[in-house]
Amino acid sequence: MFDPAPVDRAVTVGETLSFPVGARDRDGDRVRLAARGLPPGARFEAEVFRWSPLASDADGAGRPWPVTFVATDSRGGRTEARVVLTVHAGFSVPTFTSPTSAVLDLAVGPTLVLPVTVRDDDSIEVALRLVEGPEGMALVGEGKAQRLEWTPAPDRLARRRVFGATLEARDESDNVARQTVTLVVDGVLED
Repeated sequence: MFDPAPVDRAVTVGETLSFPVGARDRDGDRVRLAARGLPPGARFEAEVFRWSPLASDADGAGRPWPVTFVATDSRGGRTEARVVLTVHAGFSVPTFTSPTSAVLDLAVGPTLVLPVTVRDDDSIEVALRLVEGPEGMALVGEGKAQRLEWTPAPDRLARRRVFGATLEARDESDNVARQTVTLVVDGVLED
C-alpha cells in the first residue's frame, strides 16, 4: 500500500517537480519501489521523484506524462499507482540578468568585457544581438550567456567618456526584450 498515495500533479517549465513516494506492507515485509514511464530527464531515487521539464516537454494546453509507481514486497505482493504529470509552458519572455552599466578602467586594460546573460524558462534557444553601440563593439559567444567586448578608439575618447549600447534577446516564440547598457570609460588610453 502506498503511503501516501501518489497523486496527479502539474508543473510549469522552469520549475522542478519533486515529491516523495513511500509504501508500507501490512505484514511488515520490506517494500521495494520502482517507477515506469519516467519522462526524459526525470529521476526516481531513494523514494523521491524529481524532474525539471524543458520547453520541449510542454505544450500550450499542458502536456500529460503518465508515470506508474510500483511497490513489491519480498513475498511477491505487488501494487501500482498511476499518476499523470502535466507540464505547462512557462509563457515567459526573455529577461536580462546581466548588469546595466560597466566601467572600463583604461589603467587596467584597453578592452571592456561585460557578461551578457538572459533567462527564459520556456525557451531552449534565445538569440542575442547588439542593436546599437559604439563602433567596434561586438557580442561574442552563443546562447543565453555571451559577452560584450569593446576596445574604444583613442579619437572617440577625446570627444566623450560615456557611451550606450542596446541589446536585444528574442526567444523561440518571438518574444523580445531589450536592455540598455551604460558604459563609462575612466583613465587615459596609453599610446
